[in-house]
Amino acid sequence: KSPTPTTKKSATTITPPQKQQHKPTMYQKGIVNPKGSHVHNHLQVLQYPKDANGISAGQPNYNPRTLRINPKELEKHSVKLTAAVQQWWDLKSQYYDTVLLFKTGKFYEMFHMDADIGVDILGFTYMNPHIAHLGFPEISY
Repeated sequence: KSPTPTTKKSATTITPPQKQQHKPTMYQKGIVNPKGSHVHNHLQVLQYPKDANGISAGQPNYNPRTLRINPKELEKHSVKLTAAVQQWWDLKSQYYDTVLLFKTGKFYEMFHMDADIGVDILGFTYMNPHIAHLGFPEISY
C-alpha cells in the first residue's frame, strides 16, 4: 500500500483593509460648492456620529435614528444658529435617519446631508454657497 500524500497547509493572515480617512474638500464662502465640500462634510458629529445617549456608531445599543449635536462645532464653521437653524438641528437630532423637508413660508427646503440627497436623487441644485441648501415652491410639489 502506498502512503497517502499529505499537503501542508500554510497559515495565511488576512489583514483587514485600513479605513480610508477621506478628508473632504474645504468649502469656500461666496460660491456654490460642489457635493462633498459643504460645512456638514467637516462636522465631527457627522464623521463620527454618536446617538442622543452618546453611544458611538458600531457600539452595542447605538440608535441610528438619533444624533448628538454639538452647537459649538456648528458655530466654529460659521453656522449661525438662528431660531430656524436651531429648530432644524433639533429635529435632525431626533430623526437623523430621516430626510427632512423644512417648510419655510411657501417653500420646502432641505439642508446639509438632506440637501445632498435632494441633489443626488431628485436632481435639485444647491442654492447656498457653503451650506448645502436647496428649496422648491410648494406649488411644485
